[in-house]
Amino acid sequence: MKKELLHSLYLLPLCCSLLLFNSCNKDDNDNNGELLNNASYDGTYQGDLKIDASSMSIPVTTVIQKVYFKRITDVDGKMSVQLKDFSFGTIVLGDILVDNMDARVKDNKCTFNGTKDISLSVGTCNTTVDGMILNDSVAMSIKVNIKDGLLQGKTVDVIFNGKKLSDNEKETTFDFETWVDGVTGQTPDMTFQEVSGGWSSSNTGAQLLKELGLLSSYPLTPIEEGAHGGAKAAKIMTLDSQGANFGGIPVPKITAGSLFLGSFILDMNNALNSTKFGVKYPYSDVKPTELIGWYKYTPGDTYYRCDDPTKSNVPVIDASLTDSCSISVILYEVTSDDVSESLTGSNVYTSDKLVAVGQLADGSAKSSYTQFDIKLTYIKAFDANKKYRYAIICSSSKNGASFSGAPGSTLIVDDFTLISE
Repeated sequence: MKKELLHSLYLLPLCCSLLLFNSCNKDDNDNNGELLNNASYDGTYQGDLKIDASSMSIPVTTVIQKVYFKRITDVDGKMSVQLKDFSFGTIVLGDILVDNMDARVKDNKCTFNGTKDISLSVGTCNTTVDGMILNDSVAMSIKVNIKDGLLQGKTVDVIFNGKKLSDNEKETTFDFETWVDGVTGQTPDMTFQEVSGGWSSSNTGAQLLKELGLLSSYPLTPIEEGAHGGAKAAKIMTLDSQGANFGGIPVPKITAGSLFLGSFILDMNNALNSTKFGVKYPYSDVKPTELIGWYKYTPGDTYYRCDDPTKSNVPVIDASLTDSCSISVILYEVTSDDVSESLTGSNVYTSDKLVAVGQLADGSAKSSYTQFDIKLTYIKAFDANKKYRYAIICSSSKNGASFSGAPGSTLIVDDFTLISE
């Protein structure tokens, strides 16, 4: 609430200026300013996109979105605006592109407006855009009127408030579309898959439990129906590994599902040491600032609390607790590329090597895809001359590292973007 209030106060002067400009100048062309004739307002703007599709009985939602502005170079006074992959609820409209907007500049303000019939997934849509850019901030409204098809007569109203991104911003995207076999030479029921591109999971550790008959499935699997974008998403589950004791070695009752950038090297004497978090951070000129993505979460029915890790096979049921998921991103410094320098489950949030940390604020149940925006908090200054590793870590049970959680807890993640600037 505090963040939204501050954001609203910040944008109030801009929005008021836009309203004042429109009301005072609609009938006075002499005050409209000069035709836009340069690319100074071109760029990518990121901010809050408020979507009102109440005419279709869809709740109003606000998501983080990028909008692209570009001057039409062959004629003065024209600008295009593009909103890619526009969707709301379960409806995906597609790319909204209005490329014939009138644009004028006065007193460092660029005002623009335009309308266009666009062919989208639901049919032909008359799309009207109106807005203003001031000091690298944009306030804009978009109205989509569906002219034909099953949703004929329905409307979608969009309000966008955003800031221009710097030219040196870099993005690292993860769409969870490509999966590879985590093991070879196994029977089909023992084979598991991992996300390609530096990702690992708790599947390797779970394989031994599956061979022992303590698990019937793997904690990480791809899903091919119900992805947020593309064809696949990653499903992470907390499993009941039954609890056992093999020669004094306890087998946990709870096996929390995890997906992370790094590697899994099984350590029978210290399970938490098996997770080697982190891959090489590829940039020296920019630092990671935020992780944006989508998730759904369903907590399991019965929560098991483990107060003593040496007795992880006999946790207690705690009816007062409900499981929650976790998604975090970390950056830490290293001196070499050797995996021995990796942070592990034992020290990932306590090591003095940590430089920045960001964590999901709300790990409670989410019945539909919910967007998150995790900002990194820097503990140390970023130094372009040092080596770094970073990790994105997802778990279906926030306290899974202490062998606590609820069997059946399910976290589904998709379409991650790490922004560095």
